[in-house]
Amino acid sequence: MGLFAGGLTSTPAMQAAIDAAGNRDPAIGYSVAYPLGVVGPILCLYLFTRLFERRVAPAPAPPQPLEITLVGIATLTVAELMALLPAGVHVAAIRHAGESRLPEPDARVSAGDGVLLYGQPEVLEEARRRSAASIPAASPRTAATSTWRACSYRGPR
Repeated sequence: MGLFAGGLTSTPAMQAAIDAAGNRDPAIGYSVAYPLGVVGPILCLYLFTRLFERRVAPAPAPPQPLEITLVGIATLTVAELMALLPAGVHVAAIRHAGESRLPEPDARVSAGDGVLLYGQPEVLEEARRRSAASIPAASPRTAATSTWRACSYRGPR
């Protein structure tokens, strides 16, 4: 019983074995098997990582922000702007007249407004290409050069 308890590193099982045996002999088996119960799984994991190749897909790139300033467009709603962007690009905030705000679907954006986009780098690149064709955009900026301040929701106006 002591070897079993030590191999599983189960102190309550060792105490039950001592109580069942009526003496402390199971503690000897526990003492012998306990180090193997601790070190054994660690060695197995180490050997498996050396013997077998990992089959884990690489982690995707983290989402990133991209700021574009709209130029040469008529007034659009955020919903109309989203329809022009590829799937996977989210409008995180809009800046109108120097004020940052959350992008409600019926909010209007026009030339000179900043739009903060958020998504995977490849999808943002597609959005940048599309914006050059259908929504002329100037001065794309990354988070390192962006000056966005925290937005807060003020409710309907």
